[in-house]
Amino acid sequence: MSLWWLSFKGGATIIVRAETLVHARLLAAADQVARAYLFDAGFQVDPEFEQMIPDDLIGRTLSREDATDLQRRLRGDARYSRGR
Repeated sequence: MSLWWLSFKGGATIIVRAETLVHARLLAAADQVARAYLFDAGFQVDPEFEQMIPDDLIGRTLSREDATDLQRRLRGDARYSRGR
């Protein structure tokens, strides 16, 4: 299974382990992490970056700060390279 980054209207972000994007959306809705009708966008996390995502961030709603920090880390933001 792959990791999927899901964004929902209102700013909610969730990372889910699933087979497909549709599967990830269904899991998020079934686990009541987010309402299905609020889904905005989703993409598969590149497998080479999966190890960079801590287990405690998978399967739960991320704060905007957590999501932004994780995006920066995955992009190789210079602030993270220097230890911020």
